[in-house]
Amino acid sequence: MITIYRPFHAGSAPIEPVELCTSEIGVWWFALGEGEPSTDERLRALLSCLLNREVSELRFELGEHGKPRLADARGLHFNVSHSGKWCVIAASFANELGIDVERIDAARPLLRLAERYFSQHEQAALRGLEGDALAQSFFAIWTRKEACIKASGEGVARGLSCFTVPAELDLSQPHTVALPERIDIASACDVELVSLNAPPAYRAALAWLRSDRVE
Repeated sequence: MITIYRPFHAGSAPIEPVELCTSEIGVWWFALGEGEPSTDERLRALLSCLLNREVSELRFELGEHGKPRLADARGLHFNVSHSGKWCVIAASFANELGIDVERIDAARPLLRLAERYFSQHEQAALRGLEGDALAQSFFAIWTRKEACIKASGEGVARGLSCFTVPAELDLSQPHTVALPERIDIASACDVELVSLNAPPAYRAALAWLRSDRVE
């Protein structure tokens, strides 16, 4: 179950106390900018609230592939992303997570980037698109791929072009994505993936590792 505890239109309201259910994934949006706390400050404040600890007690470490995690997590998984004027944080006691937000930038060489980072199927979905339609579809795919590899905990080591995510703009229901095994990666795994409602001119996606991960 995904709960948006703080939507992007929440303004500057303080973080409210939350007790995450075991099977729940919580999502929080925060505005960035002058006079606003930084992404790191937002993350520490939220984790402090979820774990009922002082911020000064939180200790972080990096996983094998560089993914940040709590040194004494008490089972709490989290992931954070920021772009432009927004950051978004996801947390769960049940699943490894990946979340990504990107500001839509139609001025970038989107088709060239797709040739480098997207699968053949994803590239085909972009052919014939132009302008805003191309930008919307590109960043829908990009955020989904980023969320998937972040959920796997292996980041760019797994590569972006070796798996395919759905290209349709509306992905409100969870979709299973298979991340294939690679010689330099210990295991294949499946993740669940959804799009998130994002501020205007942004795209966002959330992925979480399935509990039946293949070892």
